[in-house]
Amino acid sequence: MTNSYQFGESFNLAKIEPEIQKAKKLIAFLQSKLGKSIRKKKTSMDLQIAKNHLQILLRDCEIAANVKLIIKEQSLNEKYQRQHPSNQNHAEDLQQISLGIEKDY
Repeated sequence: MTNSYQFGESFNLAKIEPEIQKAKKLIAFLQSKLGKSIRKKKTSMDLQIAKNHLQILLRDCEIAANVKLIIKEQSLNEKYQRQHPSNQNHAEDLQQISLGIEKDY
C-alpha cells in the first residue's frame, strides 16, 4: 500500500508544477491588462481590488511551488530511511551513546 501511495503522491506532485506555471502566466497576463486599464484612467476600486487579488494568487503559487519541493524532499528522506533502516538505528544508537556520555559527566 505504501508504494501505491508514494506513486500517487509523486504523480500528484508532478501535476502541480504545470498548473502553477499556467496560473503564473494567467496572473501575469491579467496584471498586465489591469495595469494598462489603470494607466488609462479607468481606475476604480474594483480594478484595484482585482489587482490585489492577483498579487495574493501569485504569492499562493509561489508558496505552492515551495511546498511541492518540501514534500518531495520529505518523501525522498522517508524513502531513504525505509531503504536503509540500519542508518536510522545507527543514528538512534549514537543518540543513546551521547546521552549516556552526558549522564557520566
